[in-house]
Amino acid sequence: MFLDSGSHNVLASLLRGEGDVATVPSCFLEDNYPEDHPFRKDLKPINVLESKPCVRSTPAYPNWAFSSSPGASPEVARDVLKTLLDMPTDSKGYRWSIATNFSGTDQLYKDLKEGMYIILNEWSLKTFFKEYKHWFFSLTVLLICLAGYSALLNYLVRKKTRQLQRSIKHQQVLQKRSRDSEAKFESLQKLGIIGQMSSMIAHELRQPLSTLRLYAQGLQRKLERGEWSIEQSSEVLSKIVTQAERAEQIVQSVRNYAKSKRSEKQEICLTEIVNNALYAFKQSGRFRRNVIVSIAEDIRLFANPMEFELAILNLLRNSADSLASLNHKDPKIELAVRRNGDFAEIEVKDNGVKVSEADLQAAVVPLRSNKENGLGIGLSLVNNIMENHGGSLVLHARKEGGVTAVLSLRILER
Repeated sequence: MFLDSGSHNVLASLLRGEGDVATVPSCFLEDNYPEDHPFRKDLKPINVLESKPCVRSTPAYPNWAFSSSPGASPEVARDVLKTLLDMPTDSKGYRWSIATNFSGTDQLYKDLKEGMYIILNEWSLKTFFKEYKHWFFSLTVLLICLAGYSALLNYLVRKKTRQLQRSIKHQQVLQKRSRDSEAKFESLQKLGIIGQMSSMIAHELRQPLSTLRLYAQGLQRKLERGEWSIEQSSEVLSKIVTQAERAEQIVQSVRNYAKSKRSEKQEICLTEIVNNALYAFKQSGRFRRNVIVSIAEDIRLFANPMEFELAILNLLRNSADSLASLNHKDPKIELAVRRNGDFAEIEVKDNGVKVSEADLQAAVVPLRSNKENGLGIGLSLVNNIMENHGGSLVLHARKEGGVTAVLSLRILER
């Protein structure tokens, strides 16, 4: 508690047990009471910082002070101040001086929340904020940082989401291109089947047609000679029906493979055909790495563009399948276009599995395939296309593994 009734009463209250600790000005006990007085004998100073000339428990604060009343003239105040300053020191070394700083005393009362600062004991939002303004400032800065961090995270999430959406859309476009490329390849494949199957039809239909003709001629002669009988005619007609059904089956098998008509040959740019084949091959997704391409010069040919593109696609596709089956660590496919005299050569080679010459010979046999659902017309189709164009397909087995395939066709004369 705070007693504003003089230091004597404060000490008396402390001696009566009304308080545990009392604060009085320094040198108050020494100036007012002898050493055997109860105030000096029964009350013990605490936290003593200095004992001479007086016991002191705190930093030194100004002691007794004189102040002038508001009505005193400046001359009187100056004379009183001069008189006090001119007085000699007493026996204890005390003297009057000018107190220039009372901030320490003011801070003491403020820390104790006593005197004029007793109001600090009464809580208010203003005093609370004033007391903890540093914490409020730190908390505000922290909240601002958290808000900024949250905004940054939201921005990054939206940015990554947009990037993911673009990636998904791009992936969908690539997948559509791949499907379109596969569809185009299959279409070209079916178109090329016609050329391959035409020679097979000519060979296969020759026998049933010849048999049909012989049976019909034989039946005609019997009729002319009058040797006709129902039993013999029925037997011959039955055989004719059998051969006709066989011819129909051959034609139907061809129609199941392809329905498109072959386009006519025309002047083509070999570089353009090669680039189209490479693009379709890349979009198919069969080979994830880049094909090493070397084109010496632009060459003009007289050929069917779709069939020639199909031939190049088949070579690239066979190389990719060979590398995929080997699970090669460093797969390579190389495509080179060059002039060799009057002929243009398209060379496709890979570093796939090792093959023998017998394997290469078997590869061009039509309708033979080790692949599931394969028609067995890959290299045989390429070979047939080149023969129809007056060109050739040459296969070489590489010593280090893989195959080199060379398409050769005469350059268009201008």
